[in-house]
Amino acid sequence: MKTVEWFSEAPEDGEYFAHAILVPELAFWMHAAQDIESFSTGQVPSPLRRLVLILGYSCTYGDLCIELTPARIAHAESKLRKLLERPMPGLDAIIKFACSPNFETELPGIVSRTIDAPLVLASDAGHSFLYFQKHFVSRRSVIRNFQLLTKTRPESWNIEQAIVAFKAGVSDRFNLAGEQRQAIALALYSSLAIVTGGPGTGKTTVIVGILRALVSLGIQAREIRIATPTGRAARRVKQAIDGSMDRTLSEIETGTLHSLLGFSRHRGDFKYSAQAQIPYKAIILDEVSMVDLNIMSRLLESISPGKTRLILLGDRDQLPSVESGAVLGDMVELLLPESQSPGYSNGFLEFCNSLDKLKVAKGSKEEQIVQLPQMLTDSIVELKSSHRSGESIRTAALEINQGRMPAWSKQIDLQSEGCGYFEIQNEVEFQALMARWAGLFFDPAYLNSVQKAIELNSDSSEARSISEALLAHVTSYRILSFTRHGDRGTRRINALLKQHAYDLGLPFEGDMHAGMPLMVVQNDYRRRIFNGETGVLLQFRNGFRWMFIEGDRMVSLTPAALPQWEAAHAITVHKSQGSEYDHVLMVMPSESDHPILSRQILYTGLTRAKKGVIVAGSLESIQAALTQRIKRETGGLKIDQEV
Repeated sequence: MKTVEWFSEAPEDGEYFAHAILVPELAFWMHAAQDIESFSTGQVPSPLRRLVLILGYSCTYGDLCIELTPARIAHAESKLRKLLERPMPGLDAIIKFACSPNFETELPGIVSRTIDAPLVLASDAGHSFLYFQKHFVSRRSVIRNFQLLTKTRPESWNIEQAIVAFKAGVSDRFNLAGEQRQAIALALYSSLAIVTGGPGTGKTTVIVGILRALVSLGIQAREIRIATPTGRAARRVKQAIDGSMDRTLSEIETGTLHSLLGFSRHRGDFKYSAQAQIPYKAIILDEVSMVDLNIMSRLLESISPGKTRLILLGDRDQLPSVESGAVLGDMVELLLPESQSPGYSNGFLEFCNSLDKLKVAKGSKEEQIVQLPQMLTDSIVELKSSHRSGESIRTAALEINQGRMPAWSKQIDLQSEGCGYFEIQNEVEFQALMARWAGLFFDPAYLNSVQKAIELNSDSSEARSISEALLAHVTSYRILSFTRHGDRGTRRINALLKQHAYDLGLPFEGDMHAGMPLMVVQNDYRRRIFNGETGVLLQFRNGFRWMFIEGDRMVSLTPAALPQWEAAHAITVHKSQGSEYDHVLMVMPSESDHPILSRQILYTGLTRAKKGVIVAGSLESIQAALTQRIKRETGGLKIDQEV
């Protein structure tokens, strides 16, 4: 290997790189480019390091690759240009170099069509994509194991047993819609079942129905595992299962995806893999939109097709995973092309016919399953009927997904139901809005409860009652911001509301005030407190305590004993995924060209509301979000190809 100097090129390159290396988001990729060049067995062309920098920065946005076309390379470079506020020198030379038919042969040891080089060149239908080796290997693994699952039927399939199990899963008292019943049937019939649908379409209800059916099929509770990307989401699913009042279902273990795979912080690796596969007969994974490519790759390779059923649930229109990839979106795009219905085999249709054609609840129109000629069948159900958000919120969400401006009603009442818009054009209007929200949040009942807690001990029954009431208040009203930083980010909003608390004379403990919602941002496995859990800080006779209640369990911690935390009057839309609130105030960035603006983030924030949501910002910012749809460059999922 040879040593490579970063600043050995033209003066303008040296100036560009000297500026770029001071930017934290780029320093890693600059060193990665240097390491990659050291693999070369020949002369390294000058544009390579710049191309690697473009690819690397694209990966920080969740892309897996770059399509080697002039337009896509220029688009990827534009993200760097916005960050550095200067163009990359020699962009035309980079494009000419990357799009050359000799691109691979000019880079021996660096670029290959196999996995024996740090950069992998892949082609599909005349298009060429450049990947880092790690992402290419993970994507190839997902494709291979995804196809194996879709092609393999569950072992010991017996239609008579499945009919009995289906009846157990769709008990009349649940009043399930036809599409929910169809999802339960699919989970019984296939090794892989994907259930996609928006907020409130009954995905959690489907989970309970599937569990009932699987247990009726003869699968023991200890042979089933439920997983989610976060501990908070796992707790939410567990609460729904416990609420079903079925003792057998309550015995099913629920936890994070990392715990399912046996991740060890000491080893820095997973227990289960292709060589040591997961022993469960059924795995249900919820909130799949939050799962990135690498962890999905590890999950799929750890599953034995035929022996383990895998049921995936998620909303394809929500924000994709924080890390690279768009696994759920790619799966749905493959199995459920736009404007088409899913494809089902004759075998599945016959099974459904034996279930009395999946008739829905009494009084509803009978739903029929459509058969379409597709290479991948019997793998997906889309839930469309919403059971949670109000009609105007559902309508606005559909409009946003289509890139259209909803028919907002201009709202001034923060407690109104439905979907409204509050225009903010300047800082004065923003401050006025925050003052009005403070008046709503710090209402007389809230202030009275905070004051009353001072007279109580934190372990008393009265303290629990006050804590429950304040936690209900906190989860009824929530501000969602698109960013942590900036003049309308969560840090600024939380600081403004903290000032209102100070002006009201609420007791303070350091930087925290009594009645303050605090979100834990670090898992504490010993105390069973997970990233995203929100409690309320109160002053009691025996001091300040962070109070968190889950069912019959009450957690009371001193501020010093708390894991890492953040103020939670306002949280980011990303942090809100998997949660719901009665009333949401969604604050847009002040810059209409902010890179975070997209349909997905607007949709995700909007659909956190059960009763009412107000979008606060400028019409220009909303319009900018509607024109931007996050479409990560992944190369997509392909079928019937060598992998």
